Amino acid sequence: MKELIAFKPGESFFNNDKNWEDLIEKNGTGTSFGLELLLQKHKGKFTGWIGATFSTSQREFINLNNGVTFPFKYDSPVDVGIALQYHLLKRITVSATWAYHTGYPVTLATERYFIDDREVFVYDEINSYRMRDFHRLDIGFNFKKQKKWGERIWTISFINLYNRQNPYFYYYKRKFNHYTYSSQTGLTHEISPLKLYQMSFFPFLPSFSYSFSF
Repeated sequence: MKELIAFKPGESFFNNDKNWEDLIEKNGTGTSFGLELLLQKHKGKFTGWIGATFSTSQREFINLNNGVTFPFKYDSPVDVGIALQYHLLKRITVSATWAYHTGYPVTLATERYFIDDREVFVYDEINSYRMRDFHRLDIGFNFKKQKKWGERIWTISFINLYNRQNPYFYYYKRKFNHYTYSSQTGLTHEISPLKLYQMSFFPFLPSFSYSFSF
């Protein structure tokens, strides 16, 4: 890939009155390649498929990361998907899907220091760390019944069955950061240790649905 663009360090479109062309690096290059395998079963009471992808995706910009190639933000070397369905009875089917992929690359601070009580973070190489690996299991039960004018289906499903806390993004935070004053000690600045936290979405979630096709 040629003529790619990427944000300059610290820039974004949000709350920014600059011309968008001043926010980006241009003329980047990239490579993406990999291997995808698929095994599928169509017939019988037990059907489904298993797919696996092994790939890499890299980017390179003259003015980013000291000109050194770095992983693209959606680079995931291993991606596996499994979808299975079993006809338990004539009107009842059970389905399950499991997904896994390597954690996405992320840029984290490697150093920090203070200038006039202002905390400054130092970032090293772009996307030199990875989030925790993603995986999730969903299961569902379909109850079908043939009506005079079509087919009725009740579905009960359970998303993220084992409640995996997959990372959506990371952020730094302190539990407290405040000033206190006493007549004996005067003004005191108290801060708790800085920690890295993970934001997660889609915990264990049951759902019910009804559909009618004709």
